Amino acid sequence: SFSIEHHVRAVGLPSPGGDTELETAVGDIFSTRLDRSKPLWRMWKVDGLPDDQWALVMKMHHAMVDGLGAIELFAALLDITPEPREVDVAPWDPAEEPRRRDVLAAQARRGARTARDLASSVGSLVRNPRESVPRIYDLATGMVETAEAALPLPVSTPLNVETGPHRGFHARSYPLADFKAIKRSLDGTINDVVLAVTADALGRYLRRHGMDTDGVELRAEVPSAVRDSSHGGDSGNVFVVLAVQIPVGPMGADSRYAQVRDRMAAVKDSGIATAVGTILSVTDFFPPTILAQTSRLFFGRMLFNLLVSNVPGVQIPVYLNGSQLLRMSPLPWVGPQQALSVAVISYNGAMSFGFMVDRDVVTDIEEFGDDMDAAVAD
Repeated sequence: SFSIEHHVRAVGLPSPGGDTELETAVGDIFSTRLDRSKPLWRMWKVDGLPDDQWALVMKMHHAMVDGLGAIELFAALLDITPEPREVDVAPWDPAEEPRRRDVLAAQARRGARTARDLASSVGSLVRNPRESVPRIYDLATGMVETAEAALPLPVSTPLNVETGPHRGFHARSYPLADFKAIKRSLDGTINDVVLAVTADALGRYLRRHGMDTDGVELRAEVPSAVRDSSHGGDSGNVFVVLAVQIPVGPMGADSRYAQVRDRMAAVKDSGIATAVGTILSVTDFFPPTILAQTSRLFFGRMLFNLLVSNVPGVQIPVYLNGSQLLRMSPLPWVGPQQALSVAVISYNGAMSFGFMVDRDVVTDIEEFGDDMDAAVAD
């Protein structure tokens, strides 16, 4: 009973139809939950922008895809030349809805495969004890770090309050070449630069709102892709969440970057990714009720101060039905007790930052954008 009208809509912006009106429309779109009775995705074609421009707003539940998966889905719509592709317009013939027993049988087969894979891993540990010692140590260390990450946060901020349904959105963009120059001269990665400037901007914002940030560190929730050659394009979610302490107090930009870089490297070198991967494998055996309780435990507590997500994009201009894609802005989710989320995507030589907020808590999101400008300049 799939109907495309439930998923693809056209809307128009009020005059004058600039960035402010577009960002307001995005906030309104993200203030409403997706209809749980239908596939969890929707798209809006937004008209009314100047110079014959238009926007495409895409909203997909994280139950379906991770950040890289969302980019891959979007890429399926794009061309690398201005000439549109010929598209097959034959009527879509949907597959029959699966019967309940077929779904249960498929889940049983999946569970059996997971059990076989886990048994193989355990067997390898037994057969190769010398090689297994480091893996066991990494796993044990990761379990400890996972437990530590679940402790209540020692720091509360004006951004970490109960969040409501109303969303606001704001975007800023910077030259990708600047971020590359920073990471080359100071050593590290583009993601280290993203975390460092975000930490700087957060400190500026919190101090302006009366918080003493001397010596304060916040815990950032940093999704990290763990896809490899075994994961195809239709992989759903293949990522772990890393917990990284970022310093937001007043300090030199180079000192802040060095701390962020070293801490991110330490988290990556720890066993946390191994531990989380093992835990996620075991969850295939959990009944839905236990999975739901686990999800609420993880996402319903303030384990992190904010989300900071960074996804790479293509570095050439691409087109959709003849229209050139001028800018791509990421749209992160806002979690419980996290009134601000930061996401970044690179496209065609630009680093595009997207800030999603609870607009009843963060009423000055443009000023946070100014803080990010100052942090990048430093």
